[in-house]
Amino acid sequence: MSTRTFTVDELEDLEVGYVNELKESVDSGRWTEHFEIVFKADDDKLYLVSYDEGLTEMQEMWGEDSYPEARREGDDYIVECPEVEIYEEMVPVKKWRKL
Repeated sequence: MSTRTFTVDELEDLEVGYVNELKESVDSGRWTEHFEIVFKADDDKLYLVSYDEGLTEMQEMWGEDSYPEARREGDDYIVECPEVEIYEEMVPVKKWRKL
């Protein structure tokens, strides 16, 4: 699996969290919501990153706080992002109706 290392500054320059190809909520806590985001990088490839958003004005998050997988390396925080593709699939759904 191909991955690319981004600094948090690079992710913020790409406006990850605001400009996305796909943004899916995967969990929610009392103060934050956790997302998996697919974004397009400057190399026109798609990458996946975990991203957190605060749920109230008191839980504002920015920088490395928004990326739970960010780790410090030297003077920067970095995030390893796997390359992904988006695809569509048909999923059968069972429903009910009153008789």
